[in-house]
Amino acid sequence: MIDDRFDPPEKFADASDQLRELVAKEVEECLWMLRQSFVSNIWTCAWSAASFNAWWQTQSELPVYQHLRRALQLIGNYEPQKRCLLKSPGHIANLDLLFAVFPDACVIQTHRDPAKSIPSVCEILIQGHDVMEVGRKQQRAHIMGNRETGKWSKAVRDAEPVRASLRDQIVDIIHGEFHREPMKIMKRIDTRFSDWSPCRKWPPPWRSG
Repeated sequence: MIDDRFDPPEKFADASDQLRELVAKEVEECLWMLRQSFVSNIWTCAWSAASFNAWWQTQSELPVYQHLRRALQLIGNYEPQKRCLLKSPGHIANLDLLFAVFPDACVIQTHRDPAKSIPSVCEILIQGHDVMEVGRKQQRAHIMGNRETGKWSKAVRDAEPVRASLRDQIVDIIHGEFHREPMKIMKRIDTRFSDWSPCRKWPPPWRSG
């Protein structure tokens, strides 16, 4: 039974749906599978747990990505001809691990004004506060803003050496341009990756385990 001091989970779900709609057969963030190991940023975003946050930052997420690969093998077992389309901003913090586990991956990195993206992600994350904690919401929001700014800036910096070594497998997209001319951008992505030979070989060896 949920403690009466906490808001019911459905309230969080309703608030989240107002910010971003979840549809069963549409692309959704794979962080929901990545978090199953508990070595995940999503947990320390959900509540104030400084000791967990400190522990998480010392952990390798390689086993997490290996778990994701096994999950995708299971999900795609009966439809091996279908490609996997993954979506998670958090991959930018682990590009080296992503390519270690999925060496044939083709990455689309979307660039958005951080003055808009950081408040946006904080707006989503703070919705879960009332489900996990009671009180001090303003303090939590302030801590969250500082933490998310530091986390994402570090992630982008850490990704640069990986990006430099795998230019053929990464395409950069400006968020605003995609909204203005979506079909033009999609054609550009298709042309870029169609020219890279590993993209034409499907399924890759990892799909069969």
